[in-house]
Amino acid sequence: MKLYLSSKMTGLPAENYPAFFNMERILREQGHAIINPAKIGKDLDSIFSNPTRRDYLTADILELLECDGIVLFGNWIKSSGALLERQIAHQLGMSVFIFDEKTCFLKKEGHYESSKN
Repeated sequence: MKLYLSSKMTGLPAENYPAFFNMERILREQGHAIINPAKIGKDLDSIFSNPTRRDYLTADILELLECDGIVLFGNWIKSSGALLERQIAHQLGMSVFIFDEKTCFLKKEGHYESSKN
């Protein structure tokens, strides 16, 4: 399953990239294909001298549209970007998962599924 990572970035040290790269590692080890917006952000930073929030969100949403689902983790609930990405995923009928960091399971629609699917 191709999954898009979503959590708070803006305003956090290093834009929370370390948490995104850690989550990518965990889910890749479990067999998932991962789209990591921290990588997208690094790519934009190398192309544009001063990318805007619109640039980041546009690039991220285009990648989200290529995924089967989204994984919300960490403090995603405090992120307007993550909330937007979650809403888009719901509206398009994608799978929406919340990563439980204690169990390493993905919670979907009120029940738990192993993230090793």
